[in-house]
Amino acid sequence: MLSSFFEVRFFKIRTTYRVGCCAQCSINSLNKISIIKFYLLKKTANIQIYVELNITDGVPGAFMSIMNYNLLNQSIQDEHILEPNKILDNVKQKLIFNLNRQGVKNVRDGMDIAMIAIDYEKQKIAFAGAHNPLWLIRNEELTEVKSDKMPVGLDEFHVNESFSVKTIDILQGDVIYLFSDGYADQFGGEKNKKFTYKQLKEVLLNIHTLSMKQQKVVLENTFLNWKKDEEQIDDVCIMGLKFL
Repeated sequence: MLSSFFEVRFFKIRTTYRVGCCAQCSINSLNKISIIKFYLLKKTANIQIYVELNITDGVPGAFMSIMNYNLLNQSIQDEHILEPNKILDNVKQKLIFNLNRQGVKNVRDGMDIAMIAIDYEKQKIAFAGAHNPLWLIRNEELTEVKSDKMPVGLDEFHVNESFSVKTIDILQGDVIYLFSDGYADQFGGEKNKKFTYKQLKEVLLNIHTLSMKQQKVVLENTFLNWKKDEEQIDDVCIMGLKFL
């Protein structure tokens, strides 16, 4: 049965003062930093929509967080848009309209996001992203599915551009990862350098066959061992989904 073949097991990494939660929104503040993260946004008979996102840090962060959260929910829950790229286009257009109506001209904070819609009937994943890519591990190889290099927000250089969608056929054993930049950008180690995406890829390739619970433990311990006594510089979020 498809429901058995496409059983999804996922984990989320949440560290220190930034908290994410499933199927709802959580906003936390520390030192004028505001962040919002949410994961499972929509579940129908055949489709599930997951999202991992970053709101640019800064004073307007809380304002942008709430607005983006409301617009995402409006697009998905009220308007029933299920295609990730169309969801992002809709949020972007409404966000720009609302900001312009309020006379906001100089807010450059935006939303970096990775969004997937899993279609169980068609056995496919539709992916759209703003800066944040998707990583797929299949047959011991990691492939990056690139996102669009523009935020969901008031960006004068990409006002009229639409988001693209990438479609992936799901195979048994596939593992996909959505993530923020906080893990790779964390300073630490003997030379106090960034962890880097290269090292993160190596870690995921080494652990992707483990259970999701075991992967989460390894990722958390690796991060803490790297960071040691250094200050955590950004939010850390990794979401993994394994198709069994």
